[in-house]
Amino acid sequence: MPKNPSDAGRPRWLVIEEQLHQRILSGDYAEGFPGELELADEFDVSRGTMRTALRRLRESGLIVAERGRRPRINMSNPASSYGAIYSLHEIVTASGATQHSTVLDQTIVEAPEISDRLATSETRLFYLKRVRWADSSPIAIDEIWVPASIAAPLCETDFTNTAFYKELRDTCGTVIAGGDEKLTATVATTTQADLLQTSAQAPLLHIERVAHDGVRLIEFRRTCILGSRFTATRPFGTPLTSSP
Repeated sequence: MPKNPSDAGRPRWLVIEEQLHQRILSGDYAEGFPGELELADEFDVSRGTMRTALRRLRESGLIVAERGRRPRINMSNPASSYGAIYSLHEIVTASGATQHSTVLDQTIVEAPEISDRLATSETRLFYLKRVRWADSSPIAIDEIWVPASIAAPLCETDFTNTAFYKELRDTCGTVIAGGDEKLTATVATTTQADLLQTSAQAPLLHIERVAHDGVRLIEFRRTCILGSRFTATRPFGTPLTSSP
């Protein structure tokens, strides 16, 4: 990998650590984090230098290294590979688990109350409702509404093993640029408990998201995540740059 002249005089392990940190935040390793030897070859450094570069990423919890297994990412930043907002699909796959969905509803609906949330006069909306799984455990119930003028082609998409934002980008040519979320602690209703294979009144994290494409609001989403089966660790600010 070519070296940046501005990095001259800085420890090589520190430069690599910062580059890997930025790649993780950008969602570059959504399909899995490379092994130590693979990274050493890519950056053309010794295994010892790469081990030092990875040390604080491990200590911070950003990546997890277990004996006999490849390192895995333990977080997902709002800057995902599908736009400037995080993807639950990426969080699950980055953790080393297999993400899949059980689709409960996928159609065009009339939803004027959701249209109001999107500040649009278009009341015909694409609607998707799924149970989200990590390996064999259901972790969330997800509902999404997007104007049909944008997302109608997604009525034919199989969402069993794919990310919604990937399909929105690839099929509809639309990328999320940002948005707002409201997070509320709540408990499972009987219906939610049945879908999530848990008990009624189990703690949930209820998330309401309104997202835009840089021009207009295009997505309203409700997600209920089972607190006992999901955690996310994310850094804040800038990485620590003092020597180990």
